[in-house]
Amino acid sequence: MSFDFKVLTDEVAENDLFTDKTHEKSAETLFKVIKSTDKNITVGLEGAWGAGKSTVINMFNQKLQQDTESKTLFFLFDAWAHKDDPLRKIFLESFIEKINLDNSNSENLDKVHKEIVGKVKTIDITAHKTVSPLGKYLAFSAMVVPLGTVLIRTVKADSLGALSLSSSINWIYSFGLLLVVAPILVIIYWFFCGENQTPEQKIWGIVNKKNWDFFTKESTETIKQDITEQGEKTSIEFQKYFNEIIKVAFEKHNYKQVIIVIDNLDRVDSEQAKSVWSTLQTFFQSRSLSSNNTQSNKIIFVVPYDKEGFSAIWSKGNDSNHDVASSFLDKCFQVRVEVPQPISSGWLNYCEQCINQALIGWDTDKKVQIKEEYSRLLTSKNIIPTPRQIRSWVNQVGMNGYKWKDKVSAKALAIYSYERLHFSEKLFLKELLDSESSIYKMANGSDLVYEISGLLFGVSKERGTEILLHGMIEKCFEDIEKNKEVLKGIAEQHKAVFRLNWENIKGSIILKYNAFEDAEINNLTDYIISELGNYDIQEDLKTILNIWKKSSEKDWRLNQGWEYADTMRVLLDSLDDKDSATTWLSDFVKKLCTHVIKNIDTLDTDTVKELRKLIDLVESYNKPIDILQYTRLNKENWSKWLNVLKTVDLKFLEIFPNKTEFEQWSIELFNDPQTLNKDDFSLLISTLDVMDDTNYWLPVMEKMASMFENSAYHQRVLNINEIYHFTYLLLSKFGHQDLEKSIKSPMFLETIQQEDLNVIPSINYLLALVYEEQLIASKDAIRSEIKDYWSTTNDIKAKEVSEFLEENSDIALISRWARDENNKLAQQILIQLKEDRSVTSNSDDFRYIDEISDNMTDEDFLGVYIQSLCKNSSIEEVLDSFQEDPIIYAKCLELLLKFGTEHVREKLLFTIKNISTEIWKKDLRANKKLINLFEYDLNLDHKFSEAFTDWLEFSILNQDKHQNKVWNLFPIIERKILDKQNVYDKLKNIYFEQNSIHWSSESIPYVEKFWTDIDDIDEQYIIRKLNQWIDAKEWDQIAWLTKLLSNESLKSELLESRVETNLENEQNSAQIKQILENLLQKIVVDIVT
Repeated sequence: MSFDFKVLTDEVAENDLFTDKTHEKSAETLFKVIKSTDKNITVGLEGAWGAGKSTVINMFNQKLQQDTESKTLFFLFDAWAHKDDPLRKIFLESFIEKINLDNSNSENLDKVHKEIVGKVKTIDITAHKTVSPLGKYLAFSAMVVPLGTVLIRTVKADSLGALSLSSSINWIYSFGLLLVVAPILVIIYWFFCGENQTPEQKIWGIVNKKNWDFFTKESTETIKQDITEQGEKTSIEFQKYFNEIIKVAFEKHNYKQVIIVIDNLDRVDSEQAKSVWSTLQTFFQSRSLSSNNTQSNKIIFVVPYDKEGFSAIWSKGNDSNHDVASSFLDKCFQVRVEVPQPISSGWLNYCEQCINQALIGWDTDKKVQIKEEYSRLLTSKNIIPTPRQIRSWVNQVGMNGYKWKDKVSAKALAIYSYERLHFSEKLFLKELLDSESSIYKMANGSDLVYEISGLLFGVSKERGTEILLHGMIEKCFEDIEKNKEVLKGIAEQHKAVFRLNWENIKGSIILKYNAFEDAEINNLTDYIISELGNYDIQEDLKTILNIWKKSSEKDWRLNQGWEYADTMRVLLDSLDDKDSATTWLSDFVKKLCTHVIKNIDTLDTDTVKELRKLIDLVESYNKPIDILQYTRLNKENWSKWLNVLKTVDLKFLEIFPNKTEFEQWSIELFNDPQTLNKDDFSLLISTLDVMDDTNYWLPVMEKMASMFENSAYHQRVLNINEIYHFTYLLLSKFGHQDLEKSIKSPMFLETIQQEDLNVIPSINYLLALVYEEQLIASKDAIRSEIKDYWSTTNDIKAKEVSEFLEENSDIALISRWARDENNKLAQQILIQLKEDRSVTSNSDDFRYIDEISDNMTDEDFLGVYIQSLCKNSSIEEVLDSFQEDPIIYAKCLELLLKFGTEHVREKLLFTIKNISTEIWKKDLRANKKLINLFEYDLNLDHKFSEAFTDWLEFSILNQDKHQNKVWNLFPIIERKILDKQNVYDKLKNIYFEQNSIHWSSESIPYVEKFWTDIDDIDEQYIIRKLNQWIDAKEWDQIAWLTKLLSNESLKSELLESRVETNLENEQNSAQIKQILENLLQKIVVDIVT
């Protein structure tokens, strides 16, 4: 396939090539309008640029030439072509030229032409050369050199003698020598005293600025003038010339009408257009000459124009001037003929004609694709092209196709050729670099854009892609934050190209973004890590880290919202060598702290927030900063610092005032009780919230303890609640024996009698903290109002207490205070907050739930409270206590097994399983507090089995008043006994051999199960045991043993006697007598005669 093409020129068409013949219709209309008028008029030919106005004018001219009824002078004047010439003059000259061209006899216009042309200037110049002064001097000195030579030769050498001061001078020789060196002397003289160069001669780079020319030029100028000298013509004078020319045209050349076309008036810029228009008014006004001509002669002005372009001349973007332009058009043109835009079908057919005419040898399918793409492109832009635009585009397509042959697609050729006509190379590249531009929408994909890039850069598609991406990447890096997504898309789609470009430009990018003023280094750091993390960027990260390391604390604008901590976190996480980097950052954060405190007068909340995040960051990397003490933080500045922290609700446990400075002003507050004030104690309360180092507060607590026990405290200002609030906080955080003692002292208790409890409610909480469960029962002189406050319930009081404790992070104290059976207010609050995490998050409360249950027996409350405690606290923290002394915590264990969560129960069952044998023995022989745990499914081992076996033996031999606790749970307990039969056999012998009764009748239901055979027991032991039981009236045990005896197996008169005596006792019930009757049958007594 050949890619030759024929250039379509912008010649005026002779025929209307459009299907609808819009140009021909406009030309016909213009012809008829002019033919029908007998007046001088100005006609406007309105149409868009390139719409074919020139074609219409050409067709109109053809119609004029074909009209034989009247001779017409048709003159076309291009205002755009002559915009820089004197328009009146060039118009008339061109007009005369046109008349002369159409007519051979033009002598009548020669005089007018000369007057219009103006003057001619002729200049004659003659020049000759002369010798310069230096040339004259050298010429004269050269002439005397031969004379000097002759004089020297006349002197004999012997007569000269030795050169010395005492010898006489040979004057002939000396004079001759002087003449010989005369030229040299002239040059030396000229070097120091000669003439300087003129400006025109300063072209030599010689030693100094002297004129060393041997010759000079002299010229003479002669001017000869052959003109009629006149000045610039006025509009009136030029109108006179125009009238004379028109008169000659009508009278001498027999023209019936003059058609003057002023073309391209709307193409010049607005200022030039106005100048042209005002100049041409001279000629437009000649349409009023009808009175001076015969009725059959007329002058017609035709002005083709684009309305938008013409309006722009007057509006300059000002809508108010748009009306001025319209009014101006109405005044200038008596009639306007329109040249319509071609409709879609019309211009598409014309486009096809142009393609077929220009693209010689091109494949038909490719030409169709090019036309269709052009149509789609213009449709998307809602544009109807003019014929000129179509021809320009086709020429561009042909040129590009000839250059690239079949290496590019028809679609790329069509779009590139169109866009390249509208954009300079620079602007076109800018469009290609903007992924939101119209080119991307038209291309409908990156591949076509890359192909177009190749066309723009004159390279292959692949190379064009690299070049374009290089530019796109650089452009995106101009604002990384804004273009992150674009860069991400490039990196994902073109990994290799992106990586190559990054390697090439990263040096300049890093250099460009190493500034801290606008967070450029922050954005670059974030981008490289988030988007280039899949590449090997360790060296890049080291480079960036070094930039950060070179910064000073003044460079970091913590109050600008640039999130340094977040950037540092991702940087540290991405580095292979984190340790050295985090060490540097930790040290740098210390410097930042110092810098911030140094500038505390200008401290703002944003700075504090970012500083807190940075401190937390280094702590997360196990590089916490040490506590920093600043002398700069005196009382005033420390107050400023705390106020800012309060505003942002942050704490800095790393920044303290200097300890010596703090002690000085904090202790001074207590020197004179009369000077105590609210503000100082408020400052101390705020300080305590962030500074929890006991060493800072010990001197303060000692000073306060001394003050409270001093009689001078009576002289204080009353009702300063902050004093007692602060005291409460100190004791809550640190505790202090002397301070607590001072509060319990009669002096203090007497002193606070004067306070108004409604104004200083903190006294209620302070005394509750100090006395704990003994507050209400205490015999100290505590105000009755305080005891009443806690011993009675009230919703308002409950809310006050809850709010105070929550504010001071002490709400967990409610559980402690509720252990006091008299503290009904605390118990009410605990019921209300039984599910509150802050109340049930203290693991230590596991050890006191037995006391809570003693005071608050409602099982619904206990179930919810213990469940919440299990969920919000760690049972593991108290397991050691439970393991060490389970007897003390037996009730707690029972409650937790009953109401606790599955997790807690599992932990407790394991703990109970590991209770030692000694502890089990101790508990079983004593109060058996652990025995109730058997109500739950315990998993026990040999330790309990051994302990229980020991108890069984112990209880046989010793009286155990609590044994029934065991017998009540024996069916469960028995399952935990190992080697039961051995145990029972051993105990059976002990049981019957023991000469006392210690097991209660409660044991019989279980004993009879594991002792079913007593044949191995000596009869005397059985008889003794029965005698004991009859005396003790243990009928159940007698009944059980009787069942085990064989008939007539016992031989004992004493036993028989006891049985008979009890049978005769009327007080015994029938059931007892039946038991005795059964036993009597087992007794055999020999009859003595």
